[in-house]
Amino acid sequence: MDPSQNRLFCPSSGLRRLFGAILLVPVITIIFITAALANQDIYDALPEDVKVKRYIMNDLDGDSMDEIGILYQTEGGLAITIFQAQAGRWKKWWDLEGSGPGGNLILQSFDLVDVNGDGKGEILVNFITPDRSSMFSQILSLKGARGTEPDFSVLLEDFTNPAGYPVLGDQEGRPSVTFLNMGSKDRTGYRRVYCWDGSAFEKCVEVPFGLVNQAGPKSQDP
Repeated sequence: MDPSQNRLFCPSSGLRRLFGAILLVPVITIIFITAALANQDIYDALPEDVKVKRYIMNDLDGDSMDEIGILYQTEGGLAITIFQAQAGRWKKWWDLEGSGPGGNLILQSFDLVDVNGDGKGEILVNFITPDRSSMFSQILSLKGARGTEPDFSVLLEDFTNPAGYPVLGDQEGRPSVTFLNMGSKDRTGYRRVYCWDGSAFEKCVEVPFGLVNQAGPKSQDP
């Protein structure tokens, strides 16, 4: 028998679309259930009655799976929690609450961004002084392993005055981070640039305000 004449061998295009739609329904259902479970995992792990201010996703450990960072408001102020996908569920992985180094800085914002071009995200955390005149920023790099409590170390930190975000960019082909300090009547301001040398950020440019850097970008002593 000619297979082209046998409906069992050659279903019509309408039947193919019908079977395709039927097969697609459980796939769509699984996607929506997974998304719902992921959201529930996160909200169950956060304190009650919080207000989520921002969420960001990026791969912090280089395993090609994104972590998710949540910035949220509590009664005590802003806090950050980072979740990692483990066994198909979101698990609380890392927390930062309230104040910054020294206890007199207030958490203001954060980002998950690859600042050194190594393909993995870092945590950029910004703290503000109580009078909101200056911002202190830290870039944290992951040193720990997947599935265990993460170990983040400070890759770079500095101030901006008045309070402003550090600028990520490129300096002579190297990833860079720029901080701006306008100074005051009794203190000279500067533009300070840190460049990535393959293992750490080093200060590669510092230009005091009011002076021209004729020699171009050079490392200067702190």
